[in-house]
Amino acid sequence: MEPLRDLTWMKYLLTGPPAEKAERTGFSASFIAVPRTKARHLERYRYRAFVFEPDARSPVLAVNLESDILGEYLLTLEDSRGRSVLERYDREPAYEEFRARALEEAGRRMPLEPEKSEPPRKTDAP
Repeated sequence: MEPLRDLTWMKYLLTGPPAEKAERTGFSASFIAVPRTKARHLERYRYRAFVFEPDARSPVLAVNLESDILGEYLLTLEDSRGRSVLERYDREPAYEEFRARALEEAGRRMPLEPEKSEPPRKTDAP
């Protein structure tokens, strides 16, 4: 898979307090929980999960809980092609609900094993 084009993930991994890291078959996810402070009260994201392929240096997916200007919460998914809204919430979901959904979405989109090319087949010439 292609890495994320939106490079803000670097800022969040460097400055956002990490919530945890999860390892699954075929991928790992680093979770960020953005604290509610005066300095970050206008922050767009509340939680972010950056999904990495094994041994990758850049994430290939980001699952985000973000808020819009109307106060609605959105679960979004970003990949190399762009961003899509997966679900809308009237209230902010708990971190555990976000975590479970982020891992579910990542598991749905990540290959279980890296793709392997098949060796050429031998054919008997007549």
